[in-house]
Amino acid sequence: MHIGVIAPPESFHTQKWVAGLCAAGADVTTFSFTPGQVPGVNAVQVMPRFTHKGELTYLSYLTGGKRLKSALEAHQVDIVNPLNVTPFGVWALQSGVRPLVNVAMGADILEYPPERSMAIADSRRWESQGESSSRLQKLTGQAKWHGFRFWVNKALHASDLITGDNLQLVHAVRDWFGVPAERVKLNRWGIEPELFGSSIEVQAQLREMLELKPGQPLVLSPRGVKPVYQADIILEAFETLLKEGKTDAKLVVLSTGYQSAPGLHEQASRLHKAYADFHYQTELIPREWMSQLWLMTDAFVNIPAYDGFSNALNEGRYASAIPILNDIPAHREIAEEGSHALYVKPLTSEKLAQKISEALVALPELRPRIATANRSWVETHAMFAHNMAHLVTRMENLLK
Repeated sequence: MHIGVIAPPESFHTQKWVAGLCAAGADVTTFSFTPGQVPGVNAVQVMPRFTHKGELTYLSYLTGGKRLKSALEAHQVDIVNPLNVTPFGVWALQSGVRPLVNVAMGADILEYPPERSMAIADSRRWESQGESSSRLQKLTGQAKWHGFRFWVNKALHASDLITGDNLQLVHAVRDWFGVPAERVKLNRWGIEPELFGSSIEVQAQLREMLELKPGQPLVLSPRGVKPVYQADIILEAFETLLKEGKTDAKLVVLSTGYQSAPGLHEQASRLHKAYADFHYQTELIPREWMSQLWLMTDAFVNIPAYDGFSNALNEGRYASAIPILNDIPAHREIAEEGSHALYVKPLTSEKLAQKISEALVALPELRPRIATANRSWVETHAMFAHNMAHLVTRMENLLK
């Protein structure tokens, strides 16, 4: 079975997904408008029919179906598998090639409820840069929202199978878009245990990079410096702890490779210069190193405005770090308060700073109990090889 994954080759998600499909016995080729390589597979760049001043736009995907179809047929793809319903599932829709297996991952569904009034605040949407919007920008945003939802709906209904990485997503595809339940399945991705063997050499390099002192606790913000991840609240909480001298921990913020909001980037850069116990990691940490960083982490903050099933949250739980979470459906679905995680309620920077301090003080008592419960949950529900093998079997059944 030859699967054509429609996704940018440089993405962490693409590389992990492709590795999982290959390990489960599938042949894989990736297709994208952007150049790049995916280890072990062929990455095909499709040239867009339309760009705006050389830049890709949504119209690039809406007008690029024929070229994608030609590429898929030339490489004799059996199943088309976009990662994210928009724009990649919409692009695959234009190609007309079937069967179509879409992967829903969060923003492509959860930002498009049945009514605009139900949608997440514009300031917390995936593409938000944290800047105030003019009246014209708000009107343009509303028009785009309706247009994107229209195409998401069409791509979903054209799909032979849709996977969502948490139950909220699965239910939203079914209930918000009217897709038959039998075509929507849960796939939480999951952990690759082989990456979590301790490497003294890599951990030593990370300690040097982070300037982590011997025995110093490490608190991590792993998701990026974006409003959707509420990085403003995290940075304010970290600054409070640093200013008031309430912790001796190393506070680390990762940029993750996503485009950072300019104002938040400046704030994180300022803290990096001002405080020895704050580190802002602007360069992407290699995927193989990230598991070692998790093994070094004592507690981590994960407070997105909304979420699917976070790889970062799953990895942190597996590595025995204490999750500090906000109260959203994605978290309530998988983590019981006190048993699997600590919750910040209400979510303010002051409450978050307080919860971090409390977690570090109670670390010797909390960590063994929470770590055992989290490792057990992950091993039961979110092991990557098992979940991908199950998906490949479903794809094989589609071809039959």
